[in-house]
Amino acid sequence: MEIAAIVAAVKKILELLSDSKKTMSLLRGLFSFSPSKTKKPKLSDEQAEFKRVAEEAIRAKNMKIQRQNELNRLDDVHGLGTSALIIEAEKAEELARQKRRKREKRKKQKQAELKARLFYWAKECAKLGVVIAFAGLAAWLIWNNRYGI
Repeated sequence: MEIAAIVAAVKKILELLSDSKKTMSLLRGLFSFSPSKTKKPKLSDEQAEFKRVAEEAIRAKNMKIQRQNELNRLDDVHGLGTSALIIEAEKAEELARQKRRKREKRKKQKQAELKARLFYWAKECAKLGVVIAFAGLAAWLIWNNRYGI
């Protein structure tokens, strides 16, 4: 209750001292502030794509800077040349990873070729089996009807 009385008194004194519209509007805004929700404008597809690409570029640049700072810190802590050794180890690891990917790709390709060859020969054997079965059926029919029943 005391706070409300003080606020009312301050408002009344300011009204008496200054009849300025500006002062009153500021006071009204001060005492009747209600936060309004601001809506973000919707972005078009082109703007959203541009924003995404820009954020990726900024993130990549920040990661590069952060990486360089970490390498500099490692050089400071463990002595010069530490970051060079780390970079060399990472390059060797990346080279090994690329070789492994190529090897796995060749292996998958060979497996696919083997699978295709096996499927081809399975079809050929099935065709041969059908031909033999048809020939056997024809021979059986001829044998059973040899006396012209």
